[in-house]
Amino acid sequence: MLLGLLVAAQFVAGLRESIWPIHHRATPHVVKPPPPPPLNAVLIMNGGFEANVDGWQPDCSACGNVLVRDTAVHKFGVSSMKVVTSSYFQGARVLDIPAVGRTRYAFSAWVFQRSGKTAAIVLRCGLSTPPTFQQERTFGVASGVWRHLSFTFVTAAGVTSINAAEVLNAQETPLTFWVDGVRLHRLPPR
Repeated sequence: MLLGLLVAAQFVAGLRESIWPIHHRATPHVVKPPPPPPLNAVLIMNGGFEANVDGWQPDCSACGNVLVRDTAVHKFGVSSMKVVTSSYFQGARVLDIPAVGRTRYAFSAWVFQRSGKTAAIVLRCGLSTPPTFQQERTFGVASGVWRHLSFTFVTAAGVTSINAAEVLNAQETPLTFWVDGVRLHRLPPR
């Protein structure tokens, strides 16, 4: 009888041990994604280059590309970003901009160049969707005239960031150009 009570007590203790983790597990902490930026919120900081070119980097610094703040040539305020490129598809970029899938965005910049002929400039946004893909548009920019470049795109489901927003030389030759008033912002749904 005593042996039966001992076996029963061990059985109940074992049962309680096996049930305890089920009833007393910690509630999993659900991490919610950050809310999308408000409509028309500017997602690229320092698009006017009034104090410096912070946040921007050359697309290929090893190629000799240079970004500098220039107060002699500007569309707005007192300065712009001068971009000196050595070849094709090089320029300036901002990296890792938070984004939301299935959302419309507009990317725009004012660009100036004085090569003596029309130059091709690309605005491009690389998106984080696997496989990574890009939204881009090529524009002709006449020499000696500021031109507003702009295009809209829709992100695919699963996009969490814009890996790079870029303003690039689309010439097969070196080009110096100036950029001012850069904006990337979320648009209302259609």
